[in-house]
Amino acid sequence: MSNLFRFGENVEGYDIPVLNEREIRAAAGLLFLATYTAVMLITFRENYVMFKYVITLFLADFMIRVLVNPRYAPP
Repeated sequence: MSNLFRFGENVEGYDIPVLNEREIRAAAGLLFLATYTAVMLITFRENYVMFKYVITLFLADFMIRVLVNPRYAPP
């Protein structure tokens, strides 16, 4: 199987490929911050523009992480 569609990296001391949990949590935190900011713009200014971009980024990130490989996700 090619490295493009392979989940995890080989790390010495583990028999199976593993994911970097800190990297995953950092990416989730950045997406949460962007989403929270967009929701605050909607709440206080009724401006939906940033929300459209955040949803597109979230969808692209999620699809790449699930269907391709977490290594190639945007954030």
